[in-house]
Amino acid sequence: MTLQEIMERVGSRKVGLVRLYAEDALQEIQEYTGAFSTFISVNVTSGQRRYPLPDGIIKVEGVYKRFTTSTDPDSYVRIPRIRDIQVLEST
Repeated sequence: MTLQEIMERVGSRKVGLVRLYAEDALQEIQEYTGAFSTFISVNVTSGQRRYPLPDGIIKVEGVYKRFTTSTDPDSYVRIPRIRDIQVLEST
């Protein structure tokens, strides 16, 4: 549901006020249901493609690879999302 649809349903033309109410409602829902964002760490293995994730994950926001260098011991690089995976068979 968009903000405009909410405004039409409640009969208000005050965009800022309706936006604040919507943000407050989302915050309360998040606190009430216990939904939250978190980071998990998985050790990668060469040649392994799939890894188990904890139950209850709804959405993965991003995947990062940690690189340790002499100048920056904790640098992370985002791994781009692959939308269309084509399986290539080795010959």
